[in-house]
Amino acid sequence: MHLRDIKSSLLFPAMLKGLRLQCGVSQKVASLTLQIDAAQYCGVENGRRPPLDEQAISHLVQSLGWPSEHQQDLLWAAAHDRALRCLSQANISEQVIRIASRAVRASRRLSGNQVDGLIGYLGEIEESAIRLLALQPRQASALLDSGNTRPVAEPHPERTRP
Repeated sequence: MHLRDIKSSLLFPAMLKGLRLQCGVSQKVASLTLQIDAAQYCGVENGRRPPLDEQAISHLVQSLGWPSEHQQDLLWAAAHDRALRCLSQANISEQVIRIASRAVRASRRLSGNQVDGLIGYLGEIEESAIRLLALQPRQASALLDSGNTRPVAEPHPERTRP
């Protein structure tokens, strides 16, 4: 899977750019503060490069005098994006990565009990999927036993209009 497939799920680039613009700081000032090349910083902001590490985030926030809650938000978004990048590098499908992103984002807004409920709910969905998959071989076997080799979803030929 390519990075472009998950770019829309990344949180860190937009958050970093939004905070920088909100505080009236140019990319050049931000890159000089971090002592990195402006092109490298631009790549981070555009999602082409991985998020800044914890030390760089802390240094940027403190050096530019941003409120500490910005640091916590950036750290969280960076961890989220690193997890998605890891899944992408393991060739996990874009859909599964989007599910993981949504679950992580939701868990941030939930209490401990609510997160436990979400985990339980996802477990129930998994169990349902397993039961559905277990039915498929039985359905195929029943079709073969009855002599009906048409897929279940296919319409009956006499009922199809030209």
